[in-house]
Amino acid sequence: MATLILLSSVVGGAVPQPGNGISPIAPAKTLNWAYVGTSVHPRALFDAMMAYDAADGYVVLFGGVTNSSSLSATNATWSYHAGNWTLLSTPVAPHPRYLGAMTYDATDGYVLLFGGAYRAGGNTVVLNDTWKFSGGVWAQLHPAKSPPGRESSQYTYDARMGAVIVGGGFNPSHGNETDMWKFHAGAWSRIVPGSSIVPFNGGGSLGYDAFDQVLVYLHTGCWHCGTYEYRAGNWHTLAYTSAEPGGGLTTWIYDPAVKMTLYVNASNYFAGFANGTWSTFHTTTGVTLGSPPITAFDASDHYLLLFSGGASTWRLA
Repeated sequence: MATLILLSSVVGGAVPQPGNGISPIAPAKTLNWAYVGTSVHPRALFDAMMAYDAADGYVVLFGGVTNSSSLSATNATWSYHAGNWTLLSTPVAPHPRYLGAMTYDATDGYVLLFGGAYRAGGNTVVLNDTWKFSGGVWAQLHPAKSPPGRESSQYTYDARMGAVIVGGGFNPSHGNETDMWKFHAGAWSRIVPGSSIVPFNGGGSLGYDAFDQVLVYLHTGCWHCGTYEYRAGNWHTLAYTSAEPGGGLTTWIYDPAVKMTLYVNASNYFAGFANGTWSTFHTTTGVTLGSPPITAFDASDHYLLLFSGGASTWRLA
């Protein structure tokens, strides 16, 4: 029997806790997706952010690019609950952005947003601000220190550390970032791994394996760049398997309903990770993505939610 991890494009969702009774299961080779038709929904978006807000009981979608040519960003905030999207009124909101890091911080009890980017005067401007979303309200936080500004960082909530982890990303002034940070109790601090292995370099997906209680990183900046686990303060390279996803924008998300972490990329490639190895999955319904999707586990409605750049909404049936 094996705990399954299936990967997808942005990280955000229900937070598995260590020792919460999760049991390993045999990998299911087929996934059943169902289209969620709603008359009101976010417009077509690219590189938006989405996470399940456990305190408020709904999925939160924020920001994204509304025009892929000009990279015009929005700062609209949407909620999803019981099969319906709602545009929230947020008089105070973060600056419009795309490719920020947003996930639920179970320790501090709110959705956390860090960084991202927007376009101004033909240039990319990266952000290093920190915000919390709680009770339908955005509030900027002012920690004593913060990671340098970046877009496309890899991030997740690590239940074992009790902290949000942010690593890697891109800053146009000096290229790919390779550092690693944690946010805990309202403060950022840098993590310096003991090993010389630095997986954050050129894009990837970071997730938390709830069964093994470790961070797992898939490097997607090149073709089959590798999979890594973070144990006892060090990154470790895992043995390559032919089912390991190649390059491309991806994300992963833990789905407690099926006791596995799920992955999909913009090419409708679904894969699973269990006990240090990869396997391929199939779907009974073609999910229309249009661009790299974003995902969150909707704990109130008890299913994995997927929103594609083409403005379509899907759930894992």
